Amino acid sequence: MKLANKILIAFLAPVIGGLAGIAVVIHMFAHSNSLTGFSERVRQTANPEEVRAWALDLIAKKATSEPGQIHSESVPSALKTLRVIEMLSASVHSTDHYGQPYVKVFWWSSFGGNKGILIGATNFVVPPRKDCIMWVPGIYFADPKKY
Repeated sequence: MKLANKILIAFLAPVIGGLAGIAVVIHMFAHSNSLTGFSERVRQTANPEEVRAWALDLIAKKATSEPGQIHSESVPSALKTLRVIEMLSASVHSTDHYGQPYVKVFWWSSFGGNKGILIGATNFVVPPRKDCIMWVPGIYFADPKKY
């Protein structure tokens, strides 16, 4: 093998290896910031029935026709610790186009990674779409801008 080829290989090997490493990191970030990645993190840290009990209690207390903001202090700690940088917000919706009351907890990001959880009774149904994942009957992961 010629000396020029050896030098070229010696130069390109770390460059290609570095680019492959960057691609892996980008893929991991994209997955963790996706709705699927978000749903996996929630499933690991929160109990759906505890989250539902909290939401149904709020719905019973705020049974009005207007959505009501929920103080972030009352959001279960398993949900508060999911995202550190983005802004957490939550509200109670007593009626909407789904016909049932529900609680919407959502995280806003200036980088577009908005995520949310819609929480209602077990008979609360959101029509399935690619940007909505059912956790258990009545609880869904969704883009809060679309739901």
